[in-house]
Amino acid sequence: ENERVVELVGEAYFSVTPDVTRPFKVLSGSTTTIVTGTEFNIRNRKNKINVVVATGSVKTFSDKSVKGVSLHKGEMVTLTKAGFISAPVRVELDHHLAWRHDKFSFAKTPLTEVMSEIERYYNLKVKKKNDSTKSRTLTGTFKTNGLDKILSVISLTLDLKISHDGKKIYVQ
Repeated sequence: ENERVVELVGEAYFSVTPDVTRPFKVLSGSTTTIVTGTEFNIRNRKNKINVVVATGSVKTFSDKSVKGVSLHKGEMVTLTKAGFISAPVRVELDHHLAWRHDKFSFAKTPLTEVMSEIERYYNLKVKKKNDSTKSRTLTGTFKTNGLDKILSVISLTLDLKISHDGKKIYVQ
């Protein structure tokens, strides 16, 4: 009756109807985000949590700190490995919300993270032949409806040999 509470594992975009008498809370990992009406995205993957505000403002708290961090439109915070929340930084909303439009968006993203996103989205397994690809990064936006095209662009851009067979992608 007094509040609206959800727990999140993964990633979700929230559009919250204003109601100052009943705050909306998102519990995700070791963070709590509280709003009374706004639009925001929370991504909780592999023990890394990001909160990005699309409209309005939110306040995010960590289990390690009683003082919350306020965020406004176009800002993001990240939960650090030590369990504290970073200072807000300005971000490009189109990049962080691309998934809502069936797109991947990468900005100087390590290839391991790019392939992890592809692996997760398409429910595939990525096999690397060697570790020489660790230092490579990718910048670009891709529609998610063309795995072959995405792999082809990554292959040409980073001068790699990438193939896929059934549920496996091979990178060398």
